Amino acid sequence: MKISSTLASVLSLAALGLAAPSGGTVAFPPKNMQPHAMSVQEIAAMPKGEGNNQPVSHMSTQSDTVSIQAACRNNIRKRWGTMTTTERDNYVGAMRCLQTKVKPVGVWSGAKSIWDELVWVHNQLKPQIHEVDLFLPWHRYYMFILSELMRTKCGFTGPHAWWKETNNVGNFGASDIFSDRWFGALPTISSGSGGYCITRGTFAGLMNPISGQCVARGEQRSTSASDTVSNEDACNGQGSFSNLRSCIEYSNHAYGHIAIGPTMANSYQSPSDPSFFLHHSYIDWVWKRWQNQQQSRWTSIQGCADKNSPCTPLSVNTKLTSLGLFRDMTVGELLDTEGPTACYTYDNLI
Repeated sequence: MKISSTLASVLSLAALGLAAPSGGTVAFPPKNMQPHAMSVQEIAAMPKGEGNNQPVSHMSTQSDTVSIQAACRNNIRKRWGTMTTTERDNYVGAMRCLQTKVKPVGVWSGAKSIWDELVWVHNQLKPQIHEVDLFLPWHRYYMFILSELMRTKCGFTGPHAWWKETNNVGNFGASDIFSDRWFGALPTISSGSGGYCITRGTFAGLMNPISGQCVARGEQRSTSASDTVSNEDACNGQGSFSNLRSCIEYSNHAYGHIAIGPTMANSYQSPSDPSFFLHHSYIDWVWKRWQNQQQSRWTSIQGCADKNSPCTPLSVNTKLTSLGLFRDMTVGELLDTEGPTACYTYDNLI
């Protein structure tokens, strides 16, 4: 079902017998019209702290190095709760600029904006960038693309936000991220995979460019209650990059996506919801925190770059692509976030 506006959303959903609840939220299409997402039970069954496709014989033993710029402090990613009101306004405003003011570059014929193409790239590459050790480097690259597009296309110069989501364990919607001023509401749902279209805030009426449905949210508090500091600490204690990656991907990463609801729970199209980028900044923080335990983790990496058996070893020379939206890069260019290319760190890791 394609919904062209909030009003059309209400009318179309009324035809399906779905009423808009109090507060102006609009019910998301019924379950049979939603994309499949992993259930909490499926997430719980995934292995934690061990890779799915990296027996020792398949792992890269390379210790390639990259030049680093020690103690780069020119670009601090700030926790949402510590940002000024103006900083928050400018951050969401730059995202909205990409959605409404910046034309596509031409990598997807169905795009109306460069934001649509950003979502499309993740949708196309999903099988190659999840459930494999490329997951963390590629998503760091994806976040870097967002920051560069916001800077070069929309003139954004402020700090990028990250959300320490474990501070809102069991009640994500209590964060003022999900307010009428900024990202719009995160309503609570009792169970299942339903949710409500965004009708307020900067992103009111936002559509998923892939499915043509509204971007929808519905917090399952039983799932957000699983997004815990203890999971963070368990991942931080992993000895190998492969174990770290699988620990992150199948615990707080998955719980965060599913807890926010229908659009975020779609592993292909989740970047349609701008909260994706706050969530993945948190995931990148978990990795950066682990990296900071040992300097070698800034300059070398091991694991699997694909799902082949035997797999292609992951190294600093592994290519990261966005299908022409942005220049291809190597893992090594972004492995050290305090190096000359990315040159950022997080406010509580200084």
